[in-house]
Amino acid sequence: MHGVFISGAIFVIPARKNNYHNSTICYIFNMNIKISGIVTDGAKRGRTIGFPTANIALDAAYKVENGVYAVKIKFDGMTLDGVANVGTHPTVEESRLTLLEVHIFEFTSDIYGKKTEVILIAKIRDEKRFKSIDELKAAIQNDCKVARDILTKC
Repeated sequence: MHGVFISGAIFVIPARKNNYHNSTICYIFNMNIKISGIVTDGAKRGRTIGFPTANIALDAAYKVENGVYAVKIKFDGMTLDGVANVGTHPTVEESRLTLLEVHIFEFTSDIYGKKTEVILIAKIRDEKRFKSIDELKAAIQNDCKVARDILTKC
C-alpha cells in the first residue's frame, strides 16, 4: 500500500494516474511548492510560437525538479491557471541557469516587474530536448491540455 502519513492518518495515493503525478492530496493539504519572484524580461521566444511566458529567475535556494508543471500564478490580487517549465529550455538555446517560464492561460497583459507567486500543482512530464520547434509546439499544446484537466479538479 502506498500512502502519506499526516498527523496520525494514512491517506492512500495512486502512484501515478494518466501519466502525470496525482496532485489532489498535495492541493488539499497545501503541500505544493510555491515560488515567489519578479517577472523579468526574457528572449520572447515563447510568444513567437504562440505561448508567451512570464519569466521568473529562480534563486539558488529553490530546489525544484526540472520539468513541466500545471500551475497557479498569483499577482495583483488575481490567481490564474497556467503551465510552466522549470529548466534550461534545451530545444531552443540551452541556458546555464535554471529558469521558471509560466504560460498563463487566456492572458495577454504585460506583467514585467510584477511580484508573483507561482504554485506548482502537479508535474506533467520531464523537460526534454525536441527535434524541432514544431515538435516542441505540439508538446506544449498537449501540456496545456493536461494542465487544464488537472487544474479543473483543484
